[in-house]
Amino acid sequence: MNQIDRSIYMILRAIFPILVSLRSDCALEDRFPSINTGGIDLAVHSPDDAWINPHAALMGFRDKARSLGVSYIKDRVVDWTADGTTSREAILASGQRVSADTFVLSAGAWSAELAEMIGLILPVEPMCRESHYFTTPADIEALPFIKTETHLAFGPEGQGYAGGLPDWQQPAGFGLQPHPSRFEDIVWPAIAQRVPALETLRLERSWIGHYARNTLDLNAIIGRWRDGNVYLACGYSGHGIMQAPATGLALSEMILQGRSETLDLTRLGVERIETNEPYREKGIV
Repeated sequence: MNQIDRSIYMILRAIFPILVSLRSDCALEDRFPSINTGGIDLAVHSPDDAWINPHAALMGFRDKARSLGVSYIKDRVVDWTADGTTSREAILASGQRVSADTFVLSAGAWSAELAEMIGLILPVEPMCRESHYFTTPADIEALPFIKTETHLAFGPEGQGYAGGLPDWQQPAGFGLQPHPSRFEDIVWPAIAQRVPALETLRLERSWIGHYARNTLDLNAIIGRWRDGNVYLACGYSGHGIMQAPATGLALSEMILQGRSETLDLTRLGVERIETNEPYREKGIV
């Protein structure tokens, strides 16, 4: 390890609870012996962090909203009208018409399709992602959630593990069925290379989800559309569940008070889309 690497290492070690340079003390191997440390120069372990089940979080938010008087309609928007940037009515597949003083467009991978109905063009497209749940008879220590610089990501889930490896070459669009051989050909070997004991894994099921990918800069679009009554919360590109609580707070302040007081989200606003000024996140893995 050269002097520059060591300096960076010492700075990061002061920030994170456990930071290991495998060239010096092999603490990662001692703590998680099932992990193959080959090819790893630096590892970060944050034992006080956690991961979240997006569906469980969604149900929790929804149940709480209902307890506060929010009504949900299970239907599909087939038309949405606007006069300039002001909208008054959305038409549902059932024929029901929903009128409101304020609209929030937060439809995930379908956001651009709905926005186009009122003349708003958004750089948001559906990006298909496969996830997998697998178990193993191997005796393995309690592993943390693992994410590598190659985007392999998996962690404990119930009696097994859940995760996957994104296919960055896949074209945009909606998909319903997992690729029949991708797990066996690509994902499984990557998992077994990092945790050899998982060579014995058994795939229990695979499923498809969709990112709402913002092709401009891969960041959320949050804020009011010009001076109208339509607010946006979309294009999260996979960050949605992490940023949802803060987004809800910011939007409620924008709608009720005219501006976001707790957080300055100006740079994530719609204006950057219209002026083509990307706001990329730095250092994300």
